[in-house]
Amino acid sequence: MDDYVTRMRIEYDKKCKDYIQQNEQLETQKRIQDIKFVDLREELQTANDEKNKALNRLSQIAGARLTQGNPNIADLSDQNRPTKLAEKYSELYDNEWTDTYEELEANGLNEIEAIGKLLAILKESFYFCHKTASHYWQNMQQAVTDPFHGKQTDMSQDSEVQFQQQGASFQSQSQNNQSHSQHHHSLAQGDQSQFQSNKTDQSKSQHDQCWEEADQPKSKQTLRQLPDLPIEYSKQLHDIRKTMAVDLTQVVQEEFIRQLKKNDPAVAGMEKGIFFIKKCVELCWLMGIQDPPLCLVFECPAGSRFNKDLFRAYTKGGKHVDYPVWPAMLLKENGSVLAKGVAQGCA
Repeated sequence: MDDYVTRMRIEYDKKCKDYIQQNEQLETQKRIQDIKFVDLREELQTANDEKNKALNRLSQIAGARLTQGNPNIADLSDQNRPTKLAEKYSELYDNEWTDTYEELEANGLNEIEAIGKLLAILKESFYFCHKTASHYWQNMQQAVTDPFHGKQTDMSQDSEVQFQQQGASFQSQSQNNQSHSQHHHSLAQGDQSQFQSNKTDQSKSQHDQCWEEADQPKSKQTLRQLPDLPIEYSKQLHDIRKTMAVDLTQVVQEEFIRQLKKNDPAVAGMEKGIFFIKKCVELCWLMGIQDPPLCLVFECPAGSRFNKDLFRAYTKGGKHVDYPVWPAMLLKENGSVLAKGVAQGCA
């Protein structure tokens, strides 16, 4: 009886141990599966995030490709979009142009001279602002893509430091040699002088060589291959340039007037003319920072056929042009007409 009970206890303990081991194995497998599930869920979340980023980037690129360089798609929230600039352009001719024309006539200019002067001011404003806007855009692109801003690293300072170290080392060596020579009188005085002269020449040679290397022009510099600006970043830069252009208008106006007064001192005495000049520069500057920039058609030579698609008559019509008065505004070069120009016609 006791043997039977003992045997049963042993079997029971064995089954309990087996059951415990099975439970531990099941728990271990469950933990492993939970870990795998968490890892899989994180991978899926990461993949989903990357997918969303890729879709957003594709959407930005598609939007940038659709709008950048396409003047036919206008931002209606932009107060300086092409259609608004065309309205200001017409107002400039109707208001400030007329006031300045009367001022010039009062100062003794005849009709053709006054019209020619006003047209020349607008033309100079247009080319000045478009050139400035182009340089401004190039500088913005270079600032983003080139951390060195077109300059090579200058190692001349390192050469100078190296020379100073070599000079200090030579001076220490020379002092040691002089101390050593005082204990050896076998050297003749002439040999001693020659020795010091050679050392001085050597120092001078090292000095000249070091500074010649530092001052050599870097004529064989290798050009860096800069990365292309992604189109979505280019669109952002264009938007920044348009936003900043409004705040920079006064700076551009002052620089243009400064240069104009230098070439034509009579401008300083034009009270209404200065206001006309400022309006011309402001308008041309906002035209130049558009993408693509708006265009003015100044080509209207006397004697050419009167193009009614681009110009309207000043005081007289006709089949031919007598003289141009006001240029036409185009949406872009060779683009559609935003505002017609004005020209005097003749038979």
